Amino acid sequence: SRLENFFSTLTAPTTWPLHEILWYSNHIELQNLLVGKCRTALHRGLTYPNLYLQSADKTTKPDLCHLYDLFHEHGRLISLHDWIQSFNTMLGKKKISSETHAQF
Repeated sequence: SRLENFFSTLTAPTTWPLHEILWYSNHIELQNLLVGKCRTALHRGLTYPNLYLQSADKTTKPDLCHLYDLFHEHGRLISLHDWIQSFNTMLGKKKISSETHAQF
């Protein structure tokens, strides 16, 4: 049949000359390079926000940076209740308010 004849004549693109120009087959290495650099930039930005923010006050950090610090302190498994309690303590408040929930 025509369909079988058509598929039998097809060859893999990697056998073509200069196929590297059109196709890149080592996607895992490329993914590791890209993800690693993004992860490093995010980690640096959340750990040292003053490198990226042009604020006059160098001692305060945005709430997201505080949450990121707490995330690293707690390890892999973290209870959201414990996380918000730690966040509330870091803010210096005794009771969790709706404002703290909004910040969290």
